[in-house]
Amino acid sequence: MPSINEKSPESSLQGILNKAIKGKCRGKSIRQLFEEVSGILTKIFPVFLMSPMSCAQYLSPKMPKFDIVIFDEASQMPTSEAIGAIARGKSLIVVGDSKQMPPTSFFQSKGLVDIDSNLDDLESILDDCDVIGMPSRCLSWHYRSKHESLIRFSNAKFYGNNLVTFPSPNDMLNKVSFVNTKGIYGVKKATNEIEAKAIVKEVARRLKSPELREKSIGIVTFSSVQQEMVEDLLQDMFSKHKDLELINLQSKEPIIVKNLENIQGDERDVILLSVCYGPDNKGKMYYRFGPINNPGGEKRLNVAISRARYEMIVFASFEPELLNNMKSESRGAQELANFLKYAKYGSDALVVPNGSVIESKVGIEKQIGEKLREKGYKVNIDVGKSSFRVDVGIINPDNENEYILGVLCDSYSYESALTSKDRNIVQPNALDLLGWNIMRVWSFDYYDNPKQVIDDICKKIEDIRQHPEEYKHSALDNPQMNIEFESKDIKQENYSKPYIMYEKQYDIYGTRNENMNVKLKIIEDILNNEAPISEELLRNRFANAIGATRAGPSIQEDMFYCLRNLGVKKNTNYSQTKNFYWRKDQSSDLDYYRVGGEKPRAMDDVPKEELIVAIKEVLLNNGPIFKEDLKRYVALAFDIKAVGRKVDVTIDDCVQCYLSKNLLTMIDNDTRIALVSQVQEKIK
Repeated sequence: MPSINEKSPESSLQGILNKAIKGKCRGKSIRQLFEEVSGILTKIFPVFLMSPMSCAQYLSPKMPKFDIVIFDEASQMPTSEAIGAIARGKSLIVVGDSKQMPPTSFFQSKGLVDIDSNLDDLESILDDCDVIGMPSRCLSWHYRSKHESLIRFSNAKFYGNNLVTFPSPNDMLNKVSFVNTKGIYGVKKATNEIEAKAIVKEVARRLKSPELREKSIGIVTFSSVQQEMVEDLLQDMFSKHKDLELINLQSKEPIIVKNLENIQGDERDVILLSVCYGPDNKGKMYYRFGPINNPGGEKRLNVAISRARYEMIVFASFEPELLNNMKSESRGAQELANFLKYAKYGSDALVVPNGSVIESKVGIEKQIGEKLREKGYKVNIDVGKSSFRVDVGIINPDNENEYILGVLCDSYSYESALTSKDRNIVQPNALDLLGWNIMRVWSFDYYDNPKQVIDDICKKIEDIRQHPEEYKHSALDNPQMNIEFESKDIKQENYSKPYIMYEKQYDIYGTRNENMNVKLKIIEDILNNEAPISEELLRNRFANAIGATRAGPSIQEDMFYCLRNLGVKKNTNYSQTKNFYWRKDQSSDLDYYRVGGEKPRAMDDVPKEELIVAIKEVLLNNGPIFKEDLKRYVALAFDIKAVGRKVDVTIDDCVQCYLSKNLLTMIDNDTRIALVSQVQEKIK
């Protein structure tokens, strides 16, 4: 990468760019600037990440062409919108899935007829590239689903079982489940409130469970109006249960609620699918399923049912058998009926199209299985539903819902892998990440000494049973792990601790010079509980403790008398007039901030020494961020939901204070706030 020299002459390309950066591109459009400095722009920034619309807006055709233009999610990109970006490159890569959603035609006019309709573009740039015979390559390995049952239906119905999927150690279970909420579809409003409430109830159950909340949640609805109802009910639930809202906001992936038209590209650990449609309040079923009934509805269904990594729960308001009477010719509606049966009954209900069944080819695994059965173990041969199989799966004697060991042989699955890396590295690693205990057996070894091989397998099984902790896999609980890279556990810093309010009361209001020892003790106890504390809060606590309704002049005089006698420390917030009182023995170098109490403190009642700790926590957990985002996250840390003027001014003052003390710094053209230590670490 070329170094950016800020002292370059103004007439040079670098000087022009420097001047535009410093002046925030005043008086010149970004398109003009890019064209003017195009000679160095792509050297400084070799990769541009843009939408086709941004390409048209910011990149002049006079700019040098890019070496490669890459389109992702190309099934949703109309050719007419893609052409401008294609023209700005020397070569083209188009990535997409023709079995997923085409560009939406919801906003397109249906009243215009083109007399040259035979020259029309196809649905997407992906289809047009396919038709003109561009070289293509099928990426058949499915990576998202961490349990084969989650992609089994799509693989069989839409991909002809051509996707290579990997079985899970608990392959006997089905991670797609069905719930009949017995809801009522409101024909006029086109919503199903009972079903929506059932989904929100399930969300609350998962967030309340320390174990279940580790899995992120996505909600998919069949219509936009049902999506809005779920969002409203979810917001109502969060307003009543603030703790659950905080858990959601702090999760690695907050809850998403989307409909069929906009869920493509998203994924979550657990997907809750709302069918919405069903019988009305008179029990009449209309067999209308919104976009699913339209041409291409099966593609929308395919997108919706393939978003989950670990589990999917289908919420409907009728039994799947009710659709047996459906006479719709829509493939989308027919596949929905099949999918609901699959969700309820599992693979037994899956009718696989002709030609899509993978025939198993058995080698030494059959002999190994028979020998292990003679030893008393339960064994399945050829475990899996796609072209890749685990040759021998030994069922756990202590839990018949999972395999304790998988044996890979150099048979059909090994032979069918295209490269040595696939056979010997990628396939075993993929199984390891899914939680399998894997053992490799070679044909030569087995034919040379079958008894020794079987003894080694039995020894491995018993070793796993006796030392399960040594073979425990963490990959099942970490959706971020992948084959190519190691992942690191991200530790979230938390410097908060409970705010303990002083709550004792004494009926001594009206006594001036009397009970001063009691008043001294009250002030001392308030400071022990709540210091550092603002003068306003201290005054209110003191008045309440002695039985007064407000802190008048005499009460304030008594308070200041006690403070002088106790020898407390006092300081003033940066750029503010509020005084804060500290205990005599208290260090101003805090390593915590306090949250809670009967009523959250106003932001200007938080001393800057405490506020900076919350700011530090936010920056350590999120990295450098915009000031507005910082204010929002810090306010949330103190249980303040809205960023009003008081929050805005207080945090601004604190940031300015610690910028001057060189603890905070501004980066990215003064757009983001960072800890100085973060910047130094990055440089190092």
